Amino acid sequence: MLAGFLWIFYGLPAFVSLLNWLLMPRPKKSTESKPFCALIPARNEADKIGALVQSLTRQDCMVIVFDDESDDDTGVIAQQNGAIVIRSAGLPDGWVGKNHACHQLALAAAEASPSDWMLFLDADVIPSSNFVAEFQSALEMWGSRFPVVTGFAELLPGRGLERVYFAWVPWILLSTNPFGLVATTGKGHNFFTNGQVVAWKSSAYFELMPHDALRGEVLEDVKIGRLLAKHKVNVLVGNLTGILGVRMYADLGSAFKGMSKNASSIAGSAVGTLVLAGLFVAWALAWLLEPATYFALLASGLFTSATVHRGRNRPIGFLTAFLLPLTLLSAAATCLWSLRLKSQGALEWKGRKYG
Repeated sequence: MLAGFLWIFYGLPAFVSLLNWLLMPRPKKSTESKPFCALIPARNEADKIGALVQSLTRQDCMVIVFDDESDDDTGVIAQQNGAIVIRSAGLPDGWVGKNHACHQLALAAAEASPSDWMLFLDADVIPSSNFVAEFQSALEMWGSRFPVVTGFAELLPGRGLERVYFAWVPWILLSTNPFGLVATTGKGHNFFTNGQVVAWKSSAYFELMPHDALRGEVLEDVKIGRLLAKHKVNVLVGNLTGILGVRMYADLGSAFKGMSKNASSIAGSAVGTLVLAGLFVAWALAWLLEPATYFALLASGLFTSATVHRGRNRPIGFLTAFLLPLTLLSAAATCLWSLRLKSQGALEWKGRKYG
């Protein structure tokens, strides 16, 4: 009985991650682009914002950047590279910085470049030279059924142990959420958006005003996904690794700090976070009771890696899949540390405290 339970416990994530690898839709090749607008919230991103804006403007894309009280030259560099820059007048009470920035960007886009779609991008994404045309092609394919389109960018690893530690993030998403099945069948809802890249039909955005409705939420993209499911708004989650990359963190320290900001919000409550931490420990160690089930855990790691890594980064992803038990233990530790920081009001990111 125990062996059967463990095969289900590990086999189900392996099956879901396999379906996502096979079924998540990908944009088709295209070179024909139309006028488009990208909206980028940015705080202290001087080392990244110039290359991102330049890449988009070279593709005839209008770029609006919200400079969220940066202490560096983020706004200046964005403007020098062709972006329209909005500078913050201060963060209002009750708002999280990114939510306020995205809300203001949507209002600015409606005034400066009214169109059917609005695309929000994080400052750490790296678009391909044909990103705009191919993403527009994807919106034409998917937009008739899905008013919100998001997806997974190629995960570019940081230095050292960051690549091993961070592997739990795509694993938990792609092994527990049947994104590919929902996209293929049109049944059910994805309780998820990826704040790194998400396009909204303007009418749907202004009907829900999601960043305003969830103004105080730290993990805004997951909360928005739940809001959309509540309102029965369909979300398409695609595989965008061929046209977009992202390097979220440079090293282990910054990755742990960044995920500590988010981890206590994943499950929605303190009790939920403790349960999630317990599940991570169980996924990391339960296979020791039936060693053959490790191969099911390994399979889920390999399918996840194949989904989010490409080219020369894929062997790195495959290597980290073999170390998934250690990665999942570090995920449990992150959840517990994040819960402690939140209870103390000490969650901090880019100079702002939340809790």
